[in-house]
Amino acid sequence: MSYWLAPRVTNDSGRESAFIFGILVSMKVTLLFTKSTPADRHIDYLVRKLEREEGITVDLLDADSRDGIALAELYGVMQRPAILVTDGDGSLTAKWESELPAPQRVADAYRGGL
Repeated sequence: MSYWLAPRVTNDSGRESAFIFGILVSMKVTLLFTKSTPADRHIDYLVRKLEREEGITVDLLDADSRDGIALAELYGVMQRPAILVTDGDGSLTAKWESELPAPQRVADAYRGGL
C-alpha cells in the first residue's frame, strides 16, 4: 500500500486551506496454471483480453513451480487453472478455480479493490 500527500490547496484569496491525503492500493492478478493442458487456449484468450482491453497485467505462474506451490498453499488453491486477485498487502480479493471466468468478472474484481 502506498500513501501520498498532494500539494497544498489554495482558495480564491491565495491562502493555503487544506491538504489532500490519499491511499494508493496496488492490485495484482495472478494466474496459476499447468503447462500443456486443454485450458491453454482459454488462458491465452483471458490474458490477452485483460491486458489489451482492460489494461490489467496478469502474472502467469506455473502451478508446479516452487513459487506456484507456495502460492497455492497460501491461498488454499485446490484446482487449476486458478486466478487470484490480491491487494497491495496480499489479501485475497477474489479467487476462481478450475473454470476460468469471463474477463469482465476479473476486471470488476480488480477494479473493485481499488
